[in-house]
Parts: sequence; C-alpha cells; structure tokens
Amino acid sequence: EFLDWLHEIANALSCAHEAGVVHRDVKPSNIRITPDNKAMLMDFGIARHLDLSTLTITGEFRGTPHYASPEQIKAKGRGIDARTDIYALGVTLYEGVTGRVPFVGETTEQVFHQILEVEPIPPRRLNPALSRDLNTIIVKAMEKEPARRYQSMVELADDLHRFRKNEQISAKPAGFGTRLWKRVRRNPTLSATAGVAFLALLALIVSLPWYLVQITRQRNTAEARYDEIIRLSDGKHLSQLLAEAREIWPAYPEKVPALKAWLGKADPLIQRIDRHKATLKEWRKAARKSEEGSPKESVWIFDKTEDQWKHDVLEDLVSGLAAFTNETSGTLKSVQDRLRFAQTIYGESVEKFQQEWDDVIDAISDRQRGPIYDGLLITPQVGLVPIGPDPDSGLWEVAHLQTGQVPERGKDGGILLEEDSGLVLVLIPEATFDMGAMPPTREKPLGAPNVDPEATVTEGPDHTVTVNPFFISKYEMTQGQWLRFIGNNPSRHGPQEAYGGKKHSLLHPVENVSWNDCSRVLWMLALRLPSEAEWEYVARAMTDTVWWTGNVKESLAGAVNIADLFCMNNGGEKDWNYEIWLDDGYVAHAPVNVFRPNAFGLHNTCGNVWEWCQDTLGENYDSAPTDGSPRYDKRFPYRILRGGCWNMIADYCRSAYHNWYEPASRSNTLGVRPARSIQ
Repeated sequence: EFLDWLHEIANALSCAHEAGVVHRDVKPSNIRITPDNKAMLMDFGIARHLDLSTLTITGEFRGTPHYASPEQIKAKGRGIDARTDIYALGVTLYEGVTGRVPFVGETTEQVFHQILEVEPIPPRRLNPALSRDLNTIIVKAMEKEPARRYQSMVELADDLHRFRKNEQISAKPAGFGTRLWKRVRRNPTLSATAGVAFLALLALIVSLPWYLVQITRQRNTAEARYDEIIRLSDGKHLSQLLAEAREIWPAYPEKVPALKAWLGKADPLIQRIDRHKATLKEWRKAARKSEEGSPKESVWIFDKTEDQWKHDVLEDLVSGLAAFTNETSGTLKSVQDRLRFAQTIYGESVEKFQQEWDDVIDAISDRQRGPIYDGLLITPQVGLVPIGPDPDSGLWEVAHLQTGQVPERGKDGGILLEEDSGLVLVLIPEATFDMGAMPPTREKPLGAPNVDPEATVTEGPDHTVTVNPFFISKYEMTQGQWLRFIGNNPSRHGPQEAYGGKKHSLLHPVENVSWNDCSRVLWMLALRLPSEAEWEYVARAMTDTVWWTGNVKESLAGAVNIADLFCMNNGGEKDWNYEIWLDDGYVAHAPVNVFRPNAFGLHNTCGNVWEWCQDTLGENYDSAPTDGSPRYDKRFPYRILRGGCWNMIADYCRSAYHNWYEPASRSNTLGVRPARSIQ
C-alpha cells in the first residue's frame, strides 16, 4: 500500500514537471492520504517554474534538510530541475522501508555534509527483507549526481509500477566502477594508493563516453519534450489571453491594474514568437508542399500522422500569434491602446475641464438657475466633457470622448454635429410620469392623458413611474461613432449608398446591430441601453399625448422620418403602407440631426431607426417596475424596441408603442440610442 501511494505521488509530480513546476520540498509530512485511500502531495509553497530545462537558484537554501538534494544545498551555478524532486522522493522511499532517514546529524551542517560527501547505507542492509529490485530503485533515485538518477519522474513511476507488477525494472545495480568511485569518495585517504587511483581512473575513462552519450541523448529528448509542452501550453495561454482581453472593459482608470497585469502575462508568449516561427520553418524542410484542393494558400504534408498533427498545431499557434500581435487590429494593440486611454482619460475629461465641470455642478445644484434639476448634486464624470446647456430645453449636455471629437455649438447655441463628432449625452433630471397608454373609454376619452386609440394590451395599463437622473444620447448613435470604436461599420445603408438623390454619410444612424451587439459595445464604452421607462420618459418629453408632437399624426411633419410619399415615389417597396400626407425627403434613414427635436432636445425619437431597450417583453405593465428599472420576464425571450423606423407608418412611432425582436436579430431598421448612469 505504501508503494501504491508513492507511485501516485510520482505520477502527480510527473504532471507538475511537464507543466514546468518543481516542488522542491517533497517529504512524508507533505503527503496526505484521503478518506478513499488516495495519496495527495501538498504544500507547493516553495515550488518554482522552470526556465527551459533548468532553474538557477540564488540566495538561501529553501526546503527541508533531510530531504534536500546535493544540488539544492550547493545551489551555486548549478541548475535545479525535476531531478531534485526525484531525489527527495527516493529519500521518502528510503525512510518508508527502513524507518529512518538516510542521513542524520545533530546540526543542519552535519546533515548537509553527509548528503554531499557520504554515501547512504543501502536500505537492504537496514531491512534485509527488502527486495533487491526495490533497493536498486531507491539507490538510483538517490544518486548524488543528477545525471545518474532517473532522468524524469515518469521513469521512476514506471519502475515502481514494474516492481509492483513483478516485472523487470529498468534500473540496474551499480557496477564495479561506480562502486569503486563511490568508495574513493567516502574514503579519500585510501585514494592515495596508486592501485586504487589507477582503477578508479580507468573505470572513469572507460565509462565516461557511455555516460556522455546517455546524458546527451536524455537531454535532447527532455528538451524536445519540453518544447512540445511549451507549444501546447502557449496555445492554451493564447486562448486564455484572448478571453481575458474581451472582459477588461471599459478602458477607465479602475481597469489600469488589470490591463497592466494582462500585458505582463502576454510578454513571455510574445518573446517566444520567433522561436515558434523558427521551429515551424525547420519542420517544413522535412515536408512536401501542396497547393491543390485546399482553401489555404499552401498545405504542408508529412508522412507521419504524429508529425502532421504537431505541425498543424504549431502552424495554428504561429497564425494565431500573428493575428494577436497585428499592429493595426491585434488584441495586443487593443489592450495597449486601452491602457493608454485608461491612464489619460481622467486628465483629459476631468482635470482639463475642471472649470467647466464646476459650472455644471453649480448650475444644476442651484434651484434658481436650474429648477428642472431640483438641486441635483453630481461630481465630474470621467470620460465626459461638458458642452453647456441646450438653449431651448435648458438641459445640460456633455460629449463622450471615446466615441469622437467634442462638437462645438453654433451661434444659435445648437450642436454643430460632424462625422467625427462623439456622442452628445443629455443630462435628464429625476422625474415622475405616467407610462403606457389605454384605448379611450367613457371615463377617459380621446384627448385625456395617455389615451391612444391604437393602444394594445401590452402597452397598458398606464402607470406611474419614477426615473432617476441619467444621461441619454441626444441623437441615435451614428455610423461614424460605431466605426471609430469597433473598427467596422455593420450598416447596410452606409456612406457608399444613395437613395432618392441623397448620398448617405457617417452621420446616418448605425443600423443592422442586434441587442447583443449593442449591449456589449455600450458596456465597453461605459454606456448602456436605456430602460423602456427611461426611453418613454425622454420620448414623451413631459407630454401625455399619442406622439410628443400631439394627438394627430399630421403634427409629426418636420419631426419624423417614416414611410411616406417621398419614400413611395423613390424606391420604396410596393407592399409597404405609406403616409401619403407626408413628404420627409428620405427613402431610407436620414442623418441623425436633420429633424426637429422634442422638448428635451432629443432628435428622432419618432422614426428613422428602431432603438433597442434593455427590457424583455411582458404581457402588460401590471407587474412592471415603477422605479424606472428595466423589466425582465423569463417567459419572453424578446427584447423591446422603441420609436418606429423609416419604412413604417406613424402608428409605429407612438410614444407608448413598443416592438420586440429576438436579441440576436439584425436589420437595416435596428439602431441604438445609448444611455449612461450617473457615476
């Protein structure tokens, strides 16, 4: 049973060694037996990772004296590797079969002297019942010279397995030359005699070439095995780094430690790129190249299946590392850019604009200067830059630095939006309003608050909701803003297209984006989707009519882009419904700033593109939150869309109307209006 346990420990150490870890403190007290009679190796407290085939150790001795290998004690210019653990496990075997440690002394120095200079008493002499093979295994594991021990823990584990199965072990008893050499080392005074010296020298000369060949062969095998482990490890390491990089957002000051730690973990992998490339190039010398029947540019073919597999694994690793380190689109550059942004964003948005932030804070906290905010207290918001209040709504507006340039105001106080402009967010005050709509009744006829003749069951009942202060975008997110951050424009109607004689630009809303897309991108930007309650509040802009413009659809003229006469006459689908009383001048979506805003200064809350909200669909509002938070109903997988779009009629952009799609859905009518909580 003792040997079973030691065999399990040897297998465990073999796995650790393959991963590049040396325990350095193997001893009986670090071995625990589980209730199911399994052995476990504990306390990797002083374990170290190997650098290539050896680990040079400097400084004081680390370990337990009686189980320390000679190289652990010396530790001067010599490498400590897996064979140190083999020695310590040999000592543990020795103690288990003899009942004592091989070297004893009153002081640590005495123990160390014996380990370095004295050969241990053979365990079979202390325990005559011990078999000759097990004695050989222990002696070989405890050789003072690492090159004479088992060269890997796998070899020791295999010999233990063979011994337990009554099979022939690989270890051989020490020969005459070896025994003579050890005797000379134990009795240096006798070595003065010429005969002993001659015999020792002769034995050394005869055996040295064989040992050199064996050492070289074992070293080459070990290094080849190590290189293979490194390649497999680097493939896993690369996958882990890619996964971790996807989660280190937003690029704000609190993420600086995580970003630095990630770059630190990536550096060893980057340092080995040239080594992997050189190995791949060397391997391909033994392969033949084919360019037929494959989508790849070329295929390298090997005769042996194992060689083909190793090549393909390395080829994938080299290809993955090339993408990883790409100077324009690689993950490494992305993390480096994030770190630079995270380290500077506080200075660029807060310190640089401290006076502007002081003005904002003073203005909105003063009930006389900013009564709509009712004394709201905020602090400077990292990543945002104040651009002053809207001259019509009186609401304060800020620019979002990570999505583009800070736009300027024109002479009339309006925003001069350009293709390179970042998001403009409006600071919305806390408010209580009635959300939803109901069909007219005798008690509440058309014209009464929140009465809508087209209201459906899911839009009611109307209910009172309180929303907390938050930011929401003045415009739908533009194609330019999405493109600058993500690096691609998913929109079907991009700048290369023209409809009805009007060419599209990056000021058109980004579309063809799913709820999943928007949720992740906004999270990366320290933004979020609005809740449905927040969206309806800002879309109504303190109104309780069917549309924010009034109770008749004709009031939408100049404020909406929907399916109308112009669309019908300039390429709209024949089977669409059209509002023939309206000519808004656009076939598809329009730039985000061309139609007149509502009382909060928000553009296109009616028409243009649908806008995703956080919420799921519900049967009605009976159990909906009343604090402005999003509604989540597990029974319905669909996510809410608001505002209508360019290919639908006015009924679909009513203030209370909501549409719903699956969260993975994409369409040229689906866009987004970002929001942000106050920090």
